[in-house]
Amino acid sequence: MTLLTLNELPTQQQARIHNLQGLGLDAERFMAIGLKPGRWITLLRKAPLGGPLHVQIGHFELLLRPEQAALIELESMASA
Repeated sequence: MTLLTLNELPTQQQARIHNLQGLGLDAERFMAIGLKPGRWITLLRKAPLGGPLHVQIGHFELLLRPEQAALIELESMASA
Protein backbone atom coordinates (compact mmCIF):
# COMPACT_ATOMS: atom_id res chain seq x y z
CA MET A 1 0.00 0.00 0.00
CA THR A 2 1.32 3.41 -0.98
CA LEU A 3 0.02 6.79 0.22
CA LEU A 4 -0.25 9.59 -2.34
CA THR A 5 -2.47 12.57 -3.13
CA LEU A 6 -5.07 12.61 -5.87
CA ASN A 7 -2.75 14.90 -7.90
CA GLU A 8 -0.13 12.11 -7.92
CA LEU A 9 -2.48 9.30 -8.98
CA PRO A 10 -1.85 8.16 -12.58
CA THR A 11 -4.68 8.67 -15.07
CA GLN A 12 -7.15 5.78 -15.33
CA GLN A 13 -6.02 4.39 -11.96
CA GLN A 14 -8.18 3.68 -8.95
CA ALA A 15 -7.35 4.15 -5.27
CA ARG A 16 -9.13 4.23 -1.92
CA ILE A 17 -9.56 7.55 -0.11
CA HIS A 18 -7.46 7.44 3.05
CA ASN A 19 -7.82 10.93 4.48
CA LEU A 20 -9.06 14.43 3.70
CA GLN A 21 -6.32 16.84 4.74
CA GLY A 22 -7.16 20.16 6.27
CA LEU A 23 -10.31 21.20 7.99
CA GLY A 24 -13.07 23.62 7.26
CA LEU A 25 -15.28 24.28 4.32
CA ASP A 26 -13.39 22.17 1.75
CA ALA A 27 -13.54 19.05 3.95
CA GLU A 28 -17.27 19.59 4.56
CA ARG A 29 -17.91 20.01 0.83
CA PHE A 30 -15.89 16.88 0.04
CA MET A 31 -17.95 14.84 2.51
CA ALA A 32 -21.22 16.25 1.14
CA ILE A 33 -20.41 15.07 -2.40
CA GLY A 34 -19.29 11.62 -1.30
CA LEU A 35 -15.53 12.06 -0.94
CA LYS A 36 -15.14 10.09 2.27
CA PRO A 37 -12.40 7.87 3.65
CA GLY A 38 -12.88 4.29 2.48
CA ARG A 39 -14.52 5.18 -0.86
CA TRP A 40 -12.86 4.25 -4.14
CA ILE A 41 -11.97 7.05 -6.58
CA THR A 42 -10.79 6.81 -10.18
CA LEU A 43 -8.83 9.56 -11.92
CA LEU A 44 -10.31 9.66 -15.42
CA ARG A 45 -8.42 12.63 -16.90
CA LYS A 46 -6.19 15.56 -16.08
CA ALA A 47 -6.71 18.79 -17.99
CA PRO A 48 -3.56 20.30 -19.50
CA LEU A 49 -1.79 23.35 -18.08
CA GLY A 50 -2.84 22.73 -14.48
CA GLY A 51 -6.55 22.53 -15.18
CA PRO A 52 -9.12 20.46 -13.29
CA LEU A 53 -9.00 16.72 -12.63
CA HIS A 54 -11.94 14.61 -13.82
CA VAL A 55 -12.69 11.90 -11.25
CA GLN A 56 -15.29 9.20 -10.69
CA ILE A 57 -16.65 8.02 -7.35
CA GLY A 58 -19.08 5.15 -7.85
CA HIS A 59 -21.39 6.28 -10.67
CA PHE A 60 -20.80 9.97 -9.93
CA GLU A 61 -18.30 12.06 -11.92
CA LEU A 62 -16.95 15.47 -10.97
CA LEU A 63 -14.15 17.94 -11.66
CA LEU A 64 -11.77 19.07 -8.92
CA ARG A 65 -9.25 21.89 -8.93
CA PRO A 66 -5.63 20.75 -8.50
CA GLU A 67 -5.40 22.55 -5.15
CA GLN A 68 -8.47 20.62 -3.94
CA ALA A 69 -7.08 17.32 -5.25
CA ALA A 70 -3.89 17.94 -3.26
CA LEU A 71 -5.97 17.71 -0.04
CA ILE A 72 -7.22 14.19 -0.82
CA GLU A 73 -4.85 11.50 0.43
CA LEU A 74 -5.21 8.07 -1.17
CA GLU A 75 -4.13 4.49 -0.57
CA SER A 76 -2.91 3.02 -3.84
CA MET A 77 -2.89 -0.76 -4.08
CA ALA A 78 -0.59 -0.70 -7.13
CA SER A 79 2.97 -1.80 -6.52
CA ALA A 80 5.51 1.00 -6.88
